[in-house]
Amino acid sequence: AIVYDNTHYAATNTTKRYDDDKLTIFSGRAHVSPEVFGQNPIWGWGNAWRDRREFVGKLHYGTVYKLWNPYMHLKFGTKFQTTAKSLLLCQRRWES
Repeated sequence: AIVYDNTHYAATNTTKRYDDDKLTIFSGRAHVSPEVFGQNPIWGWGNAWRDRREFVGKLHYGTVYKLWNPYMHLKFGTKFQTTAKSLLLCQRRWES
C-alpha cells in the first residue's frame, strides 16, 4: 500500500519533496477511494481526493542502462532508432 500524510508545505507543482538526477517527487493529492477514480472515499462520506498530501516512507529504485547494438535496436524508442540509423548512414558515406 502507498501511505500518504498531511504535508506541511504548500501543495503546488513547485514543491519538491525529493529530487535527484533520475526522479522528482512533489507534494500533491491522494485518492482514497476503493474504485479507480471513484468519487466515494473508503469511509463513505466526503471527497475521495485529499489535497496537501505527501508520500510517507522509503522508495528504492534503480536504473538499468541499455547498450545499443543491432540486435537490441527495436527495444529502443523510435526517435533513438531514427538517430542511430542516421549515424550509421553517415558512417557509410565515402566523404565521412
